[in-house]
Amino acid sequence: MRQLGISILGLFSGLLVGFLITEAIARPMLADGGQIPDSVPLGLLLGFGPPILAIVGILVALRIDRKLQRDKRSNSKG
Repeated sequence: MRQLGISILGLFSGLLVGFLITEAIARPMLADGGQIPDSVPLGLLLGFGPPILAIVGILVALRIDRKLQRDKRSNSKG
């Protein structure tokens, strides 16, 4: 149950970072000329960035939690 909570926290954190990065890229482009250039890599970044960072957020959160749990167990034994 703990890993599920940590995974959900990582998911939302990753999505938040993904949307912030997307806004940081898209907003200046729209402010400059109002036209987003037709670029396939840019479109892929804007489209797939938040979901990919959500998955990365899950993996990072689980890894950090495992490391903290391992450190806590090793400190309590010794």
